Amino acid sequence: MFRAPGLALLLAVLLGVVGSCGVVAEEPRTVVALTFDDGLESQLAAVDLLREHGLRATFYVSSGLLGRDGRMTAGQVRDLAEAGHEIGGHTLTHARLPTLSLRAQRREICDDRRALTGLGLAVPTLAYPYGAFDRSTAGLASECGYTGARGSGAGASGDPFNLPTAPAVVRTTSLATLQGHVRRSGLVTLVFHEVCASCGEYSVDPGVLAAFLGWLAVQPGVEVRPLGEAMRGKEAG
Repeated sequence: MFRAPGLALLLAVLLGVVGSCGVVAEEPRTVVALTFDDGLESQLAAVDLLREHGLRATFYVSSGLLGRDGRMTAGQVRDLAEAGHEIGGHTLTHARLPTLSLRAQRREICDDRRALTGLGLAVPTLAYPYGAFDRSTAGLASECGYTGARGSGAGASGDPFNLPTAPAVVRTTSLATLQGHVRRSGLVTLVFHEVCASCGEYSVDPGVLAAFLGWLAVQPGVEVRPLGEAMRGKEAG
């Protein structure tokens, strides 16, 4: 039920790819995936900053919560996709999946993806709410059509349905800490939630985010790609 991880990104990052003219083009030593969970309305502030720096991200949304207080609407999510951002699934109701029966998990994962694709979105990857999942959950993610999934944490090497992430960004995460994550090689996935000043534990100050994105956009050997695209080893742009 599990799919073998694609080797495209790993080979591209380590070895380089052959350009269209037959010349070996240097690939970035680091690929950064900026991910924003929960489809929160405050994340629209991040969209403006991303556009300013020519960067694209992945936004994980729960289709059953769209349009509710503090959440993006379906129209805003479609606008994100039209602007070049990637949309991922986050279950229908932001459910803690391992506490549910397999039938209920399948509904949360599959019906959510079906609703998002019904909006004309590609939806290649899933973010497990609360980072919570088990082997059965990961199998259902594959069954429902996802090519990969991430929680929040170390993950498992070589498992596309347990992709590793840096520690989730919280209110006290500093600019230096974010920069330190990027100084690693390979695929670095960052997880953001609220974008606002002092509005909760899982938040990033817009000033810190702006400074980070400005720094990130000019780093040599670093490329920013949506997570599903990074998994495919596809060139951004």
